[in-house]
Amino acid sequence: MNINNIYNELPNLKNISSNVDNVCLGKKIKDGKVTDELSVVYVVNEKKPLNEIPESELIPKSVKIDDNTFNTDVIEKLVVSVNTCPSEFNNDCVFSPVPNKSYIRPLEGGLSIRKTSNGIGTLGFFAKHTPTGALVGVSNAHVLNKYPLNVDEWCTGEDCDTNYNTLTEYVYQPGESSSYETDQYKIGRVMYTYPLELSNNEVDVSILAVTSSTISNSSSYLQYDLSHTNVPPFATTEEIDSIIIDDIELAASGRSTGPKEGNLCGLKILQSNISVLVTNYGNNQIGYSWTLPFINQMSYTRANSDCPDPSIPGDSGSAVLGNFNGTWKIVGLNFAGGTNGSGIDIGIFCRIDKVASLMQLESWDGSTLPYIDYENPETYIVTGQDSDKYKTIGGDRYWQVGLI
Repeated sequence: MNINNIYNELPNLKNISSNVDNVCLGKKIKDGKVTDELSVVYVVNEKKPLNEIPESELIPKSVKIDDNTFNTDVIEKLVVSVNTCPSEFNNDCVFSPVPNKSYIRPLEGGLSIRKTSNGIGTLGFFAKHTPTGALVGVSNAHVLNKYPLNVDEWCTGEDCDTNYNTLTEYVYQPGESSSYETDQYKIGRVMYTYPLELSNNEVDVSILAVTSSTISNSSSYLQYDLSHTNVPPFATTEEIDSIIIDDIELAASGRSTGPKEGNLCGLKILQSNISVLVTNYGNNQIGYSWTLPFINQMSYTRANSDCPDPSIPGDSGSAVLGNFNGTWKIVGLNFAGGTNGSGIDIGIFCRIDKVASLMQLESWDGSTLPYIDYENPETYIVTGQDSDKYKTIGGDRYWQVGLI
């Protein structure tokens, strides 16, 4: 099975109808259950009765790509929600209380964090920032930023708020209460964010400069309470593309659902490179709420269909790992979740190859790296609003941080 040929052919199948939003690979859903059958999934803007669809726009029951025949599946475009708000619950698939909410030093991926302007999420992982060579933490933009959108997208006239400035956000662990917003619990400061757009997005990511005293070179590359002991490299594009075809085992550790691994509590892929709408950007914290479109996302669910909640509020920012022939690798960054039209609980992660490329990140192997002096950031001021995500000045990249 030539995976590149399959992915290259999928966009051509979209032309059957204007109602088709995108075409992706996914596990066929039958009678509300996820099967092991690999199918070609037509994502439509609206499911319609057959008698309302012109014959020329009927989706075929099967399609042939190269020498492979796939049955098709039809689903409505997914609408899910960002997962930053705290939630308390108990079920058989999580620990109670969830250990990720505790005070943990040295830091590891998967722990509860909060930002200065409120909002609780998960610390994803640590990485090397290529331009500076420094060690940084990685999470979601909506976890670490009060306003995660490109300033020109949301800020018009009286709506502009000079409190919007990424550099005002310090980060604390644990994130369960504002009482933790003291120097004792401070782990870093938000430094670089990929601003989100009202049009198609591929990542929801922000990085923070971290405090050296919170890091251990021999353990901070781990995901809290997962069994892996290896330093997890970033999966390649080819490996991420193969997850759906090779049924790669997935795992994650998040603030609200704790460690998710193995036959009962583990995770499995559902759809590869799917488009989704994600609600609640902004939410009640700031009086605004946007629904943003994302493309080329990965959806996943529980390995055991009887187990709910692969991703719930508070899990945003957690790393998703894949087991490639016994080596656990980071495949993406979780940022949303919900229930699809078939009643299946799902999570959404953006691909690590996109995250690494856009944010200039490399996987961290536990080696000693320098740390960014986050109390003295270097800034460049642009007069008026500017939609550029970053500007390169004197060979250095300055990321958009907002208004002053």
